[in-house]
Amino acid sequence: MLPRLTALALENNNQTSELKKREMALQLFEAYSVLSCCCILNLNSTVVDVHRINNFSCVMVSLMVSLC
Repeated sequence: MLPRLTALALENNNQTSELKKREMALQLFEAYSVLSCCCILNLNSTVVDVHRINNFSCVMVSLMVSLC
C-alpha cells in the first residue's frame, strides 16, 4: 500500500492543476493518516502478545509505539 501511495504522491507533484493537486494531497493525507492509525493499533496488540512471551521485548515494542 505504501509504495502505491508514494507513487501517487510523486505523480501528484507533477500535476499542473492546483485544484487537482490540492484534492489529491488531501486524499493522500487521509490515506496516510488511516494507515498510521492502523499500524499503531496493530503495534499495541503486538505489545500485549510480546509481553506474554518476553518482558524485555515488550519494553522494546512499547518504545517503538511511543515513537510513532
